Amino acid sequence: MSWQQVADELIEEECVLCIVNTRRHARELFNLLPDDGYRIHLSAHMCAAHRSQVITEIRQRLEARRQGDKQPLRVISTQLVEAGVDLDFPAVFRAMAGLDAIAQAAGRCNREGVMGTLGHVWVFMPTESAPVGLLRQAEQCTLAMLKAGLLSDPLSPKTLEQYFMRLNSQGDRDKHKICEKLTAKSSPDAPLAIQFREAAESFRLIDDKGVAVIVPYCPVGQDESPISMLINTLESDPTAKWVYRKLQRYSVTLPESLAKALQAIGTLQVCAGQMVLLESHYHPCWGVELPDTLLSAERSVI
Repeated sequence: MSWQQVADELIEEECVLCIVNTRRHARELFNLLPDDGYRIHLSAHMCAAHRSQVITEIRQRLEARRQGDKQPLRVISTQLVEAGVDLDFPAVFRAMAGLDAIAQAAGRCNREGVMGTLGHVWVFMPTESAPVGLLRQAEQCTLAMLKAGLLSDPLSPKTLEQYFMRLNSQGDRDKHKICEKLTAKSSPDAPLAIQFREAAESFRLIDDKGVAVIVPYCPVGQDESPISMLINTLESDPTAKWVYRKLQRYSVTLPESLAKALQAIGTLQVCAGQMVLLESHYHPCWGVELPDTLLSAERSVI
């Protein structure tokens, strides 16, 4: 399906959550929906304070609908909502992905079981596949099982076990030999030897480590972002721990290579020892705005 076709399907739904694989997909789909006040966007390029405010609004709208409000609600999100975000929609759309991600998405449909009927979950195949890497492998694994007729009961423990067996057989899950280093070995000199230090030095959950970037988000109801005041306070008193705690709510983690590229073009500035994004590059709807030339498919996830 093209994103326009997906958008057309979403417009037919009064209350729906649609989860896609990348921030770029979320933004493209969001922009295809009518600008009528009924669409909401979520991604990890929004700082925690921004996301919290949006999630609170979503919950309030969902509750209002349960109380009889007829205003539509259409939420476009990355995988951000698949873990730790308690939302309950009568309809969920999920771009093709790994079976585990699809199961998580389904957990946002009729989550509380209070609907008079079953909810509906649709999995659609976008024209663009998931980004290269584990996400693509998971998507291809799900498609292979689908074509082989192995998803008649897609969320059963047996099906999920088979899915993970297939997924973990693809590629090298331990290219740095972490498991080997953590396997106990024995010799005359060392009856029990485990390479903890070597394993710790080799381990990287994400190869391109993240950098916390302070963003000038302006909360609803305020005239300006509190970032300038907080940074000024930090410049006059670098030991003010409460300021650092406040700034955590206004930070977005970007890959180190991306942060360096943004700094090189003047989009990021160092103030009071903090990387601070220019106000012109933080959008009130989708958060951090990156030049397309800097946003690869891998960097666009979540």
